[in-house]
Amino acid sequence: MDSQPIRDERIMEALEVCRPEGDDLSDPAMADLAEQLDATPELKRFYDHLRRIDAELSVAFQDVPVPEGLAQRIIDRLAAARAEQAAARVLHEASEAPATPPAAQLAAQPTHGSRRRLLAAAGLLSTTAALLVAALIYLHTRTTYDEPTVLRDAVDFFSREAAQAGHLLSDRDPPEDHPISRDVRRLPGTRWREISGFLGCQGVAYDLPGPGDTVKATLYVVKLSVKDLRNAAPPPLPQRDTGGYCSAAWQNGKLLYVLVVRGGERDYDDCLAPLGPLT
Repeated sequence: MDSQPIRDERIMEALEVCRPEGDDLSDPAMADLAEQLDATPELKRFYDHLRRIDAELSVAFQDVPVPEGLAQRIIDRLAAARAEQAAARVLHEASEAPATPPAAQLAAQPTHGSRRRLLAAAGLLSTTAALLVAALIYLHTRTTYDEPTVLRDAVDFFSREAAQAGHLLSDRDPPEDHPISRDVRRLPGTRWREISGFLGCQGVAYDLPGPGDTVKATLYVVKLSVKDLRNAAPPPLPQRDTGGYCSAAWQNGKLLYVLVVRGGERDYDDCLAPLGPLT
């Protein structure tokens, strides 16, 4: 499996909670981040870049002229980005959390997209602060995925997932807007579960059973369009086969299907539905 520490969600979350002033890296909860920074120059440069941005924004918050009607424009843009749900979560967390939580507590909280949550929480800030918060939307635009990135990140996601039971297909129907692909074999014992954070999306995962209680493969279904992905069905051979994992991706309308299999080409083929008779 390729080593991509800057794509490790835990490392990115730790980066998000480091404050521009202070010594958060000395906190034991930040040990993994400190180790990765020492070992990865690219990550260290990204960390320094974030600290500079945070420091500059902190200074700029103090005195910024505010155009008339800016607050309402920010609110409208957030609504268009479906940030209302994020705002509710931020408000809930703000009402229960201490004013200055220690770094260890921050690292334990879900912080995915936390800089975007600042946008959703703009109503809690002064209008001057809201102007600077709005600038952050340009710093964290959604990643544009291509086929190699999808296949690599899907395998990484699969390999890091903890075992989860899910719901048997025979017991409960999955969401209609994220159906299992007809091109994937519906093995007895196949389960489905909701997921988040897969390629930055929420969706549904279908776990195909293997020997014992293991998961042989997982089909991930999310609403995402991938650049230059021309497959409308799973290819006969996996597009990526390395490190003991196979993966393939295909696009069906607005839905992206990614199949990750633990094993080689034969295991991959076992997960595909048999083709109908030739006529």
